[in-house]
Amino acid sequence: MENSNQSSKKTTIILGVLLLLAILVGGYFWNQTTNLTAENQELNAEVETLSGLRDDLLEEIDDLHSDYDELMSVNDSMKILFAETSDKVEAKRAEIKRIKSDFAKDAKGMQTEIDQLRTIKKDLTAVIAQLKKENARLTAANAQLTGDVAAANERNKVLEGEIAQMKQLNIGMEKELKKLAAANSRVTNMRVDVKKANDKITSSHNRAREIVVSFDLKSIPKDKLKEERLYLVITDAKGTPIKVKNPVSTTINPNTGGDAFPIIAQQTIRATLQNGIRLQFIQALEEKLRGGAYRVSVYADWGLLGSSQFQLR
Repeated sequence: MENSNQSSKKTTIILGVLLLLAILVGGYFWNQTTNLTAENQELNAEVETLSGLRDDLLEEIDDLHSDYDELMSVNDSMKILFAETSDKVEAKRAEIKRIKSDFAKDAKGMQTEIDQLRTIKKDLTAVIAQLKKENARLTAANAQLTGDVAAANERNKVLEGEIAQMKQLNIGMEKELKKLAAANSRVTNMRVDVKKANDKITSSHNRAREIVVSFDLKSIPKDKLKEERLYLVITDAKGTPIKVKNPVSTTINPNTGGDAFPIIAQQTIRATLQNGIRLQFIQALEEKLRGGAYRVSVYADWGLLGSSQFQLR
């Protein structure tokens, strides 16, 4: 009986030990499984984060490429100035294509790719910043050039108008001169003296300071022997009036029956017309004249009185 009890106790102890071992072993494996699961979840989370970061970088780089393409298409000069840049950008495109073709699946590989993409993004950002700066400079230069061209075109239009006006003046003056040449001049003994600063006569265009025009009246119609306004017109060989600060524009209405025509005079005086009296104009020169031929003409409101020529060397 005693042996039976002892055997029973031993069995119980063995079973207890085995149960304890089973519990310990089960706890160990459960703990290992739990740790592995946590590590796997952590790795998966890291991979997912890195994958998202990689995708974001690729999207940002795509935007940079779009900005680059747009800048290069805006201005043809950019393509010439930045040929080396174009080669560099194309190399970056090829590098990105290579990365995309063989995406890493593990965290370490992804991190390497992310570092590469960050470097590419940094380089492209610097290139685009340089292009934007140059594009702004070219745009400003083009705007300035466009403005200069517009201003030049406007000046040309004004000049064309002035030339047309001068041609019209010349036509009118030539007509009147021809008519009056046939009817004889209204002046005689017309003298044109070009003077320098010391009041001496000169023929040098560099030294000319004033022009003195004097003449005697003759053959003035009886109805014109009264106070009249007279005009002095000095033109170059092309018929362009010499410049003064306050030119006088008026229209001559010939008493010979010719068409009215406009003139631009350097000065005007009022004088009582009498046959045989001598009159004089003194015209100061506000700008240096060029060498060449010039014509001096004297008008009344009703026609040309007389004209003469002088030459400057």
